[in-house]
Amino acid sequence: MKILVYSTYFLTPVLERELEIITDHLDRGDEVVIVRCTGQLRSCLLNIRHRKSICTYCRAKFMRGYKVAGVPAGCITELPPPPAGNYPELPETFDDIEDFKNFTYDDVDLGMAAATTLIFHFNKDHRFNPRQHAREVANELNMSMYVYRTMLEKLRSIKPDAVYFFNGRHSTTRPVLRACEKLGITFYAHERAGTFAKYILRENTLPHDVEASSMEIMETWSRGDGDREQLGKQFFINKRNRVEQRWFSMVRNQASGLLPNGFDKSRKNVAIYNSTLYEMEGMKGFQNRIYKDEIDGVRSILETFKDDKSIQFYLRLHPNLAEKYRHISWENNTQLRMIKEMESEYDNVVIIPPASPVDSYALLDNSDVVVVFGSTMGVEAAYWGRPSILAGAGAAYRTLDCCYKPESHEELVELLKSDLEPKDRLEAVKYGYWATNRGIPYKKFRQTGVLKGEYMGVKIVPGIFTRLYSYLLRALEVRNMRELKEFVIDLKKKFSRN
Repeated sequence: MKILVYSTYFLTPVLERELEIITDHLDRGDEVVIVRCTGQLRSCLLNIRHRKSICTYCRAKFMRGYKVAGVPAGCITELPPPPAGNYPELPETFDDIEDFKNFTYDDVDLGMAAATTLIFHFNKDHRFNPRQHAREVANELNMSMYVYRTMLEKLRSIKPDAVYFFNGRHSTTRPVLRACEKLGITFYAHERAGTFAKYILRENTLPHDVEASSMEIMETWSRGDGDREQLGKQFFINKRNRVEQRWFSMVRNQASGLLPNGFDKSRKNVAIYNSTLYEMEGMKGFQNRIYKDEIDGVRSILETFKDDKSIQFYLRLHPNLAEKYRHISWENNTQLRMIKEMESEYDNVVIIPPASPVDSYALLDNSDVVVVFGSTMGVEAAYWGRPSILAGAGAAYRTLDCCYKPESHEELVELLKSDLEPKDRLEAVKYGYWATNRGIPYKKFRQTGVLKGEYMGVKIVPGIFTRLYSYLLRALEVRNMRELKEFVIDLKKKFSRN
């Protein structure tokens, strides 16, 4: 069997996961071809500005990883140099974000792939203006085209039986996925699983595919043994107790038991937990079946109940929208700005900011009903005995009977007016069991934290002189106070990981 691993992402645990995949195939006697970037990509998810400091660190970390894992040098091939200019087939600019996202070439969604990456970098703003970032838009789109054309040639010449790559959402990996589809080659997108001890491989789809996840939940439950209920329950207990299971705890900076000021238990209190819209860009199955998007949904609910003084709404904003490193604010993020406008328009809602110490679980416990558009808090509410309404499609638990699932705004309104009973808790437990047990156990990699771990007992980092050189280069690349702040934060993170 011949496999190809497309490798461009150096952060732990992604690199170590790829080493696991590579050495697993080598141990089986398979032929392995690694296609990797050594600076050819003018932009990537971790280095949108093509900084020499990051390229230096990336190359050294990859080589260190290959040495520790014993990967033969003959397995490794580099991407060819990209063309000097832009591809003439590509537009120079776009009128708005929708035009950008909808751009296709050869029936490949290059615009969506490029937009997904840029949204992440531009303050997680899912409605950023492409004209204001024309240079970055052109660069990202050209890199998507370069990856697509290059990988079509690589796949045709190498003829692998299967291809592996990370995630598959962004500008330098989505084109690989589409190239595989074009040529009918099986591909596996790898990602984190539900715990540090495992990883997932999604065959011929994205790791975030809602339909695939929904089917997997039932399959995992049917294969479970006698302790599946206890394991499923433990997932929810760990979440509430701030245990890091696969990613950072979203409530780690919240004050246990703290409710919003003036919380009145005599009223009907409805907690709405929002999602970060930028994470839904570029993925099928996340389109809302009732509203244009969740902002439209929240506004419609508040408008309907604006004269009903018996109901009080609390909108808990996702902590991810408070990430200071990305300089997100109420002014530069469209999602936050539109929510801020609602706060001034409606007096029946209390907006709980992303960085607020208000305890999301205390709010859940004291609310009469919970409304989500895809947030995990929907299934968590069901587990903790709260009536939960799922008003969106982008949730892996949508096929479980743990939430009320209205098909229209009118139906949702009637649910909010009713005295709802909680749904079957066991349905939520099925989700918890899947979240805890899905995935393939690591054999050689031991993950010790969200971004930490050891491969065969070794932390994969470049040598000390390479690290110091890359930090020096990074310091020389600083152009203003904002970049200086980013550099200091980045330096602290690197030293804490290493």
